[in-house]
Amino acid sequence: MTERAEEKICPRCRQPYSYIERRSVGDRVYLYAVHYHWVAGKRRVRKCYLGPEDHYVYVTHTHAREGLVLRGLVDAERALGYLDALIAYFAENPLDAKTAEKLIPRLKKLLRLLETTIGERGQARRGEKAAPRDPQRAQRSGQAR
Repeated sequence: MTERAEEKICPRCRQPYSYIERRSVGDRVYLYAVHYHWVAGKRRVRKCYLGPEDHYVYVTHTHAREGLVLRGLVDAERALGYLDALIAYFAENPLDAKTAEKLIPRLKKLLRLLETTIGERGQARRGEKAAPRDPQRAQRSGQAR
């Protein structure tokens, strides 16, 4: 029995891709997802830009105060790094009350999303069906910004 290789999904367009192309420009390396598709019996190539291999240099300089190092789409854990940097920034730079009040509903929304994700994955591992999502509730939580 052979296992099918896990399909690679492009983080930019959410379509399957064949491989990641690395292009060197000066001392930097940039990544592209290479997609093949067929049109009228001919193979066509489409490429999606995924960002630098390591991080964005110039835009990171503009966010140095916050400690953010902005990364390309290939880095699946970049959001965790951003969150860690913002937590450290807020620890060193106390928020004013108005900004803190604006932040609380956003953090509550993030917590709800995480709890939903964990719950759905737990159900999937146990072979249970996930409860249907309430579209009105999802719309209301999307407006709670």
